[in-house]
Amino acid sequence: MALLQLHHLTLHSLPFTPKLHHSRFSTRKYLRFSFSASASTTMAKQVLVPVANGTEPMEAVITIDVLRRSGAEVTVASVEKELRVDACHGVKIVADALVGDCKDTGFDLIALPGGMPGATNFKDCAVLESVVKKQAAEGRLYAAVCASPAVAL
Repeated sequence: MALLQLHHLTLHSLPFTPKLHHSRFSTRKYLRFSFSASASTTMAKQVLVPVANGTEPMEAVITIDVLRRSGAEVTVASVEKELRVDACHGVKIVADALVGDCKDTGFDLIALPGGMPGATNFKDCAVLESVVKKQAAEGRLYAAVCASPAVAL
């Protein structure tokens, strides 16, 4: 894939609202943040998280979990020929769809987890490459962690 400009997430672009809490149990000022779904949100954010053989399972599952808990509609899409992928460390992940089935859907965010050889498998997927390039060209958010920024983007 061609190198694409990375965009960063800001609190304003997330589908949840941060809340600041002060601790009442100490004389020190501790700050604690919590996140909750915004009541003013009319539509859930649409997020694509691709997975491949060799994806780092923690990076995929934690991303999916946090975004779903915050109210986003997350589609987990396999870049392989079947929904089930063999992630790192013997973990199996079953995707919601194949990435080819998602190519015409507009996403608010595409988030690529890392892991090797998962990032290489992302790079070798022409459909995912075109989806990410389209996302970038339209000025929509995309993110990648671990090996994926260097290898897949």
